[in-house]
Amino acid sequence: MANTISANLIPSIIGMGREALCENVAYLGLVTPNFSEAQGKVGQSVDIGIPATLTAESVTAANTAPAPSAITNGVTTLTIDNFEKTSFAISGTDNQNYDVNSYIEQQMREAVRGLVYKMNGDLITEAWKGVPYAVGNTGTGFFASNYDGLMDLRSGLLGRNVDVSKMAGVFSLKDTAALGKNDQVQNANQFGNRDLQTFGMVGRVAGVDIYEDQQATANTKGTITGATMGAAAVTASTTVLTCATGEGVALQVGDLIAIDGATYSVQVALTIAAGNTGTLTVDRNWETALDGDETLAFATASDGDGGVYDAATLRNIAGDFSGLASVIRRPATEFLGGTTQGDHYPILDKKSGVVLNLGVYQQYHQIAFEVSAVYGHRCVDSRKLSKVFTYSS
Repeated sequence: MANTISANLIPSIIGMGREALCENVAYLGLVTPNFSEAQGKVGQSVDIGIPATLTAESVTAANTAPAPSAITNGVTTLTIDNFEKTSFAISGTDNQNYDVNSYIEQQMREAVRGLVYKMNGDLITEAWKGVPYAVGNTGTGFFASNYDGLMDLRSGLLGRNVDVSKMAGVFSLKDTAALGKNDQVQNANQFGNRDLQTFGMVGRVAGVDIYEDQQATANTKGTITGATMGAAAVTASTTVLTCATGEGVALQVGDLIAIDGATYSVQVALTIAAGNTGTLTVDRNWETALDGDETLAFATASDGDGGVYDAATLRNIAGDFSGLASVIRRPATEFLGGTTQGDHYPILDKKSGVVLNLGVYQQYHQIAFEVSAVYGHRCVDSRKLSKVFTYSS
C-alpha cells in the first residue's frame, strides 16, 4: 500500500504543494530574501549585506587607469528562530475505503497553505513590532471612500527619502473587497499576466501594487492613564517609567507612542500598576535627549493627516518591502553522510525563491507526510514601511 501511493502520487503531491505555495506566498515574495535549499537549523545566524555608501569622485584625465580602492559593506544579522511544520497521514484503511487520488492532493494544499500563513504572519508580527510609522484614512476602511490614505503614505515615504516606485501594500480581504467596487482601480486580471493573480496581487492604485492577505491578524493597542519619564535612567533606546497614584500603563508590542514630537514603536510588552516602575523599550535610539518632563501618549497616524490610532486594527503593512528581510532554509535531513528517516523533497516557488521541505515517512500500514521550514524574519530598515490603520476585526 505504502509504496504504491508513494510511487503514483508523490509527483502530483509536490505539484499541488508548489501551486499552493505560489498562491499564498504574499509578503514573503516582496521582502529582501535570503532563501536557499541548503539545510538550516534554529539558532543559526545569517548575515544580510547592506550596500556601502558611495561618494562622488572628481574625474581627472590621465594616461593610466585609476587605481581601485577598497570600500566596506554594512551588515545586519538575522537569526533563524522558527521551525514550523504541518502534517497529515494516509492509512491502509483510508486507501481501502476512499479514492486517495481524490483528496490527498487537497490535504497537501491545506498543509502548505497553513504553513505559509504562519510564515507570513510571523513576518508581519516582526514588521508591526519594528515599524514606528503609520498611515490611516477616513471612513470604516482604508479604501472605503477614497485613496487619500495612499497619497499620505507616498508623502510620508518621500519625506524619508524612500523610492516610491517600489511601493506595495498587503491588505485584508475586507479592504481589497472595497477596491473592486471602484472603476479607478487597475485590476490584476487586466494586466494580461497570470503571475500577478497567482502571487496574490489584486490591483494597482495610485502607483501602489495591492496584494491580498487572507489571514490578517488583529492588533489591539494598550492603555495609558499616566506615567513619568525617568531621565536619570535613560539608555539609548530605553527609559524607566514611574506610575504615581491613579496612573498606569499597559503597552502592547508594536504600540505607537509619541514622545517629544517623535513616534516610536514599543518592542516589549509592559504593564505598570500605580506606585510601580518599569522599563520602556522602543525601536531605536531616542531622537532627542530625555530630561524627565516628557509626557507619554499614543501617536496618531504619522504619515499625512488621515486616520487615527484605533483601539483595534488589522495588521496591514505598506511601503517598500525591501525594508524587511527573511531567511528561509530546509530543515536538516542529512547527518554524517547519511539521511534521516524518510524521503525528502524540496517544494520551491521559483519566482520568490521560497522553499519548503516535504518529508514522506513510510510506516506500518500508513504513510505520513510533513511539510516544514526553518526561517527567521527581521525589520532591517523601518523607514521604508508604514503600518496601516484599517478595519478592526
